[in-house]
Amino acid sequence: MSWISKLFGFGPDAVGSDTDDQHGTLVVSSPVQASAQAAGLPRFSGLANEIEADRGQSRELSAGHRLGRAYPVSQPVSDLRQFAGRRELLTSVIRSIEERRMHVVLYGDRGIGKTSLLHIIALLAKDARYLVRYSSCSASSDLDSTFRAIAEDIPLLYHEKGDPTSTQVEAGRTLADLFDASRLTPAALSEVLDGVSGTRLLIILDEFDRTENPDFRREVAELIKNLSDRSSKVQILIGGVAENLSELVRQIPSIRRNLLGIPVGRMNDTELAEILANGQAISGLPIDKIAQQRLIGSANGSPYLANLIAHQASSRAIERGGKSVTAADLKDGLGTMAREQMLRLPERAQAQVETLLAEVPHDQLRAAVSHALEHFGQVSLKQFPALKPMGDGKPATDRPLAFEDDGVPLTIWLRLAELNN
Repeated sequence: MSWISKLFGFGPDAVGSDTDDQHGTLVVSSPVQASAQAAGLPRFSGLANEIEADRGQSRELSAGHRLGRAYPVSQPVSDLRQFAGRRELLTSVIRSIEERRMHVVLYGDRGIGKTSLLHIIALLAKDARYLVRYSSCSASSDLDSTFRAIAEDIPLLYHEKGDPTSTQVEAGRTLADLFDASRLTPAALSEVLDGVSGTRLLIILDEFDRTENPDFRREVAELIKNLSDRSSKVQILIGGVAENLSELVRQIPSIRRNLLGIPVGRMNDTELAEILANGQAISGLPIDKIAQQRLIGSANGSPYLANLIAHQASSRAIERGGKSVTAADLKDGLGTMAREQMLRLPERAQAQVETLLAEVPHDQLRAAVSHALEHFGQVSLKQFPALKPMGDGKPATDRPLAFEDDGVPLTIWLRLAELNN
């Protein structure tokens, strides 16, 4: 027993557990848990070390933990069994990498599943014996730090200069040891990467749109051009660039033939139904037919929203001890989501939400925010003239306009979804 367990009088030797069959929660007989139960307080439904130990195993988990795995809302999908839809898109990316030896860019709006796609592609590429190295970009990303970190994770064994019997390879040297101390350039980097042998290397640069360094975008474009010209065994897969794709291509026009841009758009109803089918199989909690139909409509083609709404609605069903998720659970879940989303907005944005809901016919407002959610939060007054309250009396124009805050369209969408369910 640890010192903290002795101090507080509970721990592995003082804790017993069983399962509450009605709610599927873990009941722990520690003083804290007993007091929480007596006071009617909500409790954690399992022990953290047991949750981590059970990852990837078939051991029975509480309903709450199964629900978290069934509908991942804070992390991308990284389990092939949970991946839904996107078969045609996934096939296109794989064929482009494997057969056409192209570099690929996946772009689209937030919450549309780009990062999940990248994780699944990484799993499939690793299974095909590719070396895969993943890097998530930040505002300060640059070529030198990003690719030095990637190179440090690639054994020298996979380079033409790495003799398997050499002391360098046996000492665990990496591709990073082939660089000198000067700042990496696309030319110097492509020179080293061109020596990759015995395998193929797939470098994934996710959230590429986050970088605020125009030199990084330009140098990555130059690197792609150099690797293509050399017929290198290294390919780059970029995700999240959204509107930056045209800028990347425009910087080096000759890169067009080496780079394939694939937009990631909304999922169709069949694909969303597949997400829900996977979630129900993992959670063990069915969603009735009416609730499922309404949930798919409320998700607006977004896998993120589908998972989030399903998670919230299923939580409501578990809390009331239900055997399935009903339309009432869905409405309650949407209400909670709408309130939480509203609280995230600044006061001016909250005021705009209330103004638009009060003054714009809901069918027209629904169409406008649906468009905004698919077009990076932008609309035009000419296309949606009923939105004049947000235009401050200015004449309609074709110029795209943004809402007060980029969270306004989602907040309105959730509020309308609650009212319509």
